[in-house]
Amino acid sequence: MATHRTYLTILFVLHLLVNLTHGYSHTITQVELTTFQTTYVALIIFALPAYALFLLFRGRVKQGAALFALSMIAGFLFGYGFHFIFDTPDLHSNVVGPGAGGFFHSALWLAVIQFTSFFYSIYVWQTQSQ
Repeated sequence: MATHRTYLTILFVLHLLVNLTHGYSHTITQVELTTFQTTYVALIIFALPAYALFLLFRGRVKQGAALFALSMIAGFLFGYGFHFIFDTPDLHSNVVGPGAGGFFHSALWLAVIQFTSFFYSIYVWQTQSQ
């Protein structure tokens, strides 16, 4: 039987793969990130979920789930804002040419995975007795 740690690991791997795909789409479409965006992505979207997974595997499921939830909602708000709301070079409708479809779909899948991961992580956090 799969555990919460297994499901959170699957969500982490999906998140990582779609993030790498989306990063590649940034390269293809020549949509560069600002220094702030690059730092945010490195720390909040890549490092924080990895550390949360580390905590999960160290047996600190409640803390790992809480940190994973925090990183997922922070990533969701950041990505959703830049890709679907704010008029920036990252806004999906501003991205044209080869790779624009991949850019849009990877941004959309990121939002879905982060939103789902946030709610599942909250569920895990609430049901743990640590």
